[in-house]
Amino acid sequence: MLRKSLWFVVASFAALLSIASTASAKDGKPASREDAIEGRDKKSEGVSIGVLGGIGFPRPFAIESVVDLDRRVLLGAEYGFLPQARIAGIHTSLWAASGDVRWFPFRKGLFLGLRGGFQHVAASATVDAGSAGIFREGVAIDTWFLNPRIGVLWIWKPLVLGVELGAQFPLGVSTSSQSNIPSSTGITTQVASAAERVGRTVLPTVDLLRVGLLF
Repeated sequence: MLRKSLWFVVASFAALLSIASTASAKDGKPASREDAIEGRDKKSEGVSIGVLGGIGFPRPFAIESVVDLDRRVLLGAEYGFLPQARIAGIHTSLWAASGDVRWFPFRKGLFLGLRGGFQHVAASATVDAGSAGIFREGVAIDTWFLNPRIGVLWIWKPLVLGVELGAQFPLGVSTSSQSNIPSSTGITTQVASAAERVGRTVLPTVDLLRVGLLF
């Protein structure tokens, strides 16, 4: 599944480059006589491509390839992840692949955004039950999600800085689990509930910092 998601990001980036090439070709056309007569003073920003990196929640690290269309729309393909970590005795990892669009209504920093994609959460723990033995439990939750956001992305080419806030809504969720804990022991763990909180519930999303380059 990870390989498929990486292919999704690569394919999305290729699509973004295709959009950029098409848009650049259109931008390269001479202005029409009607435009010259109207004397339009709105300066086109054209098409730019770049890369952004971010830190935030629920995915602490993210990298995103982007295409900027005339400072009106920013299209992106993102891979976000949480490296293997131990939290309250539970080994946890998380990654997601997604497509993203940001709309800048005033061609300034403020934007409205919508991200959609696939997220994988894995959690596991080892339980030492003394004379009963050592047992292991693991849970994986796969989620398709939508993530509307609002934020600010300041662009001073080539530097880009931004922050944002939103909510992640799960759409389709599937769960797989493995455990060798006998039911007769009465042992319960927090593995499943920890994974459920991330994979099945509506989560706030926060970008504390997004920084990158745009050319």
